[in-house]
Amino acid sequence: MDPARRGLSFPASCSSRKKTVAALTARQYRETKKLELERLKLQLEMFKDAYYRYKKLYEKSQIDLKELSARCFMLEQRQPYISAPTSPDPALDFNPACVSPSVSSDFNFALGFDLTNENWEDPVLASLH
Repeated sequence: MDPARRGLSFPASCSSRKKTVAALTARQYRETKKLELERLKLQLEMFKDAYYRYKKLYEKSQIDLKELSARCFMLEQRQPYISAPTSPDPALDFNPACVSPSVSSDFNFALGFDLTNENWEDPVLASLH
Protein backbone atom coordinates (compact mmCIF):
# COMPACT_ATOMS: atom_id res chain seq x y z
CA MET A 1 0.00 0.00 0.00
CA ASP A 2 1.13 3.49 -0.76
CA PRO A 3 2.68 5.20 2.32
CA ALA A 4 0.71 8.40 1.65
CA ARG A 5 -2.58 6.52 1.74
CA ARG A 6 -1.73 4.42 4.77
CA GLY A 7 -2.86 6.88 7.43
CA LEU A 8 -6.04 8.90 7.15
CA SER A 9 -5.01 11.39 9.79
CA PHE A 10 -3.46 14.62 8.59
CA PRO A 11 -0.75 16.50 10.40
CA ALA A 12 -2.02 19.19 12.77
CA SER A 13 -0.69 22.00 10.60
CA CYS A 14 -2.60 20.72 7.57
CA SER A 15 -5.82 20.37 9.55
CA SER A 16 -5.56 23.86 11.01
CA ARG A 17 -4.77 25.23 7.56
CA LYS A 18 -7.97 23.68 6.19
CA LYS A 19 -9.96 25.17 9.07
CA THR A 20 -8.39 28.56 8.45
CA VAL A 21 -9.21 28.37 4.74
CA ALA A 22 -12.76 27.28 5.55
CA ALA A 23 -13.14 30.13 8.05
CA LEU A 24 -11.81 32.65 5.53
CA THR A 25 -14.11 31.29 2.85
CA ALA A 26 -17.10 31.46 5.20
CA ARG A 27 -16.16 35.00 6.25
CA GLN A 28 -15.78 36.07 2.61
CA TYR A 29 -19.13 34.46 1.80
CA ARG A 30 -20.84 36.33 4.66
CA GLU A 31 -19.23 39.61 3.62
CA THR A 32 -20.25 39.06 0.01
CA LYS A 33 -23.82 38.33 1.09
CA LYS A 34 -23.87 41.44 3.31
CA LEU A 35 -22.69 43.58 0.41
CA GLU A 36 -25.27 42.01 -1.88
CA LEU A 37 -28.00 42.65 0.69
CA GLU A 38 -26.96 46.30 0.98
CA ARG A 39 -26.94 46.64 -2.80
CA LEU A 40 -30.43 45.13 -3.00
CA LYS A 41 -31.68 47.45 -0.24
CA LEU A 42 -30.36 50.46 -2.15
CA GLN A 43 -31.97 49.18 -5.34
CA LEU A 44 -35.27 48.70 -3.52
CA GLU A 45 -35.15 52.28 -2.23
CA MET A 46 -34.36 53.52 -5.73
CA PHE A 47 -37.33 51.60 -7.19
CA LYS A 48 -39.62 52.82 -4.41
CA ASP A 49 -38.59 56.41 -5.12
CA ALA A 50 -39.21 55.90 -8.83
CA TYR A 51 -42.60 54.30 -8.09
CA TYR A 52 -43.70 57.24 -5.96
CA ARG A 53 -42.42 59.72 -8.55
CA TYR A 54 -44.36 57.98 -11.35
CA LYS A 55 -47.43 57.65 -9.12
CA LYS A 56 -47.29 61.39 -8.47
CA LEU A 57 -46.92 62.09 -12.21
CA TYR A 58 -49.84 59.74 -12.94
CA GLU A 59 -52.06 61.47 -10.39
CA LYS A 60 -51.12 64.86 -11.83
CA SER A 61 -51.86 63.64 -15.36
CA GLN A 62 -55.26 62.36 -14.20
CA ILE A 63 -56.05 65.80 -12.78
CA ASP A 64 -54.88 67.42 -16.03
CA LEU A 65 -57.00 64.98 -18.03
CA LYS A 66 -60.05 65.74 -15.91
CA GLU A 67 -59.50 69.49 -16.40
CA LEU A 68 -58.99 68.98 -20.13
CA SER A 69 -62.16 66.92 -20.39
CA ALA A 70 -64.12 69.57 -18.51
CA ARG A 71 -62.74 72.30 -20.78
CA CYS A 72 -63.51 70.24 -23.87
CA PHE A 73 -67.06 69.62 -22.64
CA MET A 74 -67.47 73.33 -21.94
CA LEU A 75 -66.24 74.22 -25.43
CA GLU A 76 -68.58 71.64 -26.96
CA GLN A 77 -71.50 73.14 -25.04
CA ARG A 78 -70.58 76.66 -26.19
CA GLN A 79 -70.32 75.58 -29.84
CA PRO A 80 -74.02 76.20 -30.74
CA TYR A 81 -73.82 79.76 -29.41
CA ILE A 82 -70.81 80.72 -31.51
CA SER A 83 -71.91 82.46 -34.66
CA ALA A 84 -69.72 80.68 -37.13
CA PRO A 85 -70.70 79.46 -40.56
CA THR A 86 -71.58 75.80 -40.49
CA SER A 87 -70.48 73.41 -43.16
CA PRO A 88 -72.97 71.56 -45.35
CA ASP A 89 -71.70 68.29 -43.90
CA PRO A 90 -73.03 67.82 -40.32
CA ALA A 91 -70.12 65.51 -39.52
CA LEU A 92 -67.80 68.51 -39.74
CA ASP A 93 -69.83 70.54 -37.20
CA PHE A 94 -67.73 69.92 -34.12
CA ASN A 95 -65.24 71.77 -32.02
CA PRO A 96 -61.88 71.03 -33.67
CA ALA A 97 -59.93 71.93 -30.53
CA CYS A 98 -61.61 69.06 -28.67
CA VAL A 99 -61.52 66.41 -31.35
CA SER A 100 -58.38 66.75 -33.39
CA PRO A 101 -55.26 68.65 -32.38
CA SER A 102 -54.09 68.75 -35.99
CA VAL A 103 -57.15 70.79 -37.02
CA SER A 104 -56.51 73.63 -34.61
CA SER A 105 -53.35 75.56 -35.36
CA ASP A 106 -53.17 76.87 -31.78
CA PHE A 107 -54.15 73.70 -29.94
CA ASN A 108 -51.72 74.15 -27.06
CA PHE A 109 -53.04 77.62 -26.39
CA ALA A 110 -56.64 76.39 -26.44
CA LEU A 111 -55.85 73.75 -23.83
CA GLY A 112 -54.03 76.12 -21.54
CA PHE A 113 -50.74 74.24 -21.36
CA ASP A 114 -47.75 73.47 -23.52
CA LEU A 115 -47.13 69.91 -24.74
CA THR A 116 -43.53 70.38 -25.82
CA ASN A 117 -40.70 68.14 -24.60
CA GLU A 118 -39.33 70.86 -22.31
CA ASN A 119 -42.23 70.36 -19.91
CA TRP A 120 -41.65 66.63 -19.49
CA GLU A 121 -39.53 66.10 -16.40
CA ASP A 122 -38.76 62.43 -16.95
CA PRO A 123 -36.76 61.19 -19.98
CA VAL A 124 -38.88 58.02 -20.14
CA LEU A 125 -42.07 60.05 -20.38
CA ALA A 126 -40.42 62.39 -22.84
CA SER A 127 -39.60 59.43 -25.07
CA LEU A 128 -43.27 58.42 -24.99
CA HIS A 129 -44.24 61.93 -26.06
